[in-house]
Amino acid sequence: MLYVDPWCLLEPDGSLPLQQPQLWPKVMQLAEAIQAGWDLPRQTTRQTLLLCTKRPQRKRCPGPLWVARQEDDRLLVFCPVCNTEQMLIQNWQSTPWAGVRPAPVALEPETLVADQVDLDQLAEALSLNFEDWQSYLDLETGEILNVPGECFDQLEEDEPSLFTDVDLVEEHLEEARRIHEDATGRFTAIDPLESHERFAIMESFLVELPEGRMRRQLENALRGRKPFRRFKDELQVEPAVRERWFRFEREALRAHASRWLEEARAGRELTYPATSRR
Repeated sequence: MLYVDPWCLLEPDGSLPLQQPQLWPKVMQLAEAIQAGWDLPRQTTRQTLLLCTKRPQRKRCPGPLWVARQEDDRLLVFCPVCNTEQMLIQNWQSTPWAGVRPAPVALEPETLVADQVDLDQLAEALSLNFEDWQSYLDLETGEILNVPGECFDQLEEDEPSLFTDVDLVEEHLEEARRIHEDATGRFTAIDPLESHERFAIMESFLVELPEGRMRRQLENALRGRKPFRRFKDELQVEPAVRERWFRFEREALRAHASRWLEEARAGRELTYPATSRR
């Protein structure tokens, strides 16, 4: 948990540190927390507009942050979903945000249309099976970011990288920092397909094949132990069938990607506030 005095981040007159723009996201988080909690009676809580940035089991927590005013008037920022205490704010009473009620957020959503997202890249992210990687969609630009989990571990625990490829970590560290420090909901995690969904794609491919030895061998592979490995091994025998599988899989993954976008849009996950507080 961070122990924060806002005046360590602000100029003496209470303005943003213009020479240190990298601190602005943290300052704005403090502003939101103080505006949400300054008028609370002691030992009471209120939900904020901030989103949790913790990553239990390397998946971003979906919870909103809450603020609690303690007996000593310090403001505790916590997430009730992943049960973490994240900030304890002291000396906040004279900041510019104390005594100010949050202004309404003017939401003018810019819906992220499908042609802003590369379906092939999204399909690749959905098929990503590397445990130590996580994909995110930038709701503002449509960009897809693939980030090693080790980068988030470095940011949260301030520990040296365990990756042998240090250049790889450095390459993605700034992306991880942007995602980790974001409090607007701009980045949404892309969870890979479940095993049963990938299995269903392989079963569907078998329906497309004519009756014969190759189809029987692939069916047997799916019924046995380690079906994914055996399925790929069997495909090595017939290059023509293997190429046919690659085309089929690509189109199936693109269909999953299109469906993912539609479901996300229906759940309003693909809208991003175009305006800020004013």
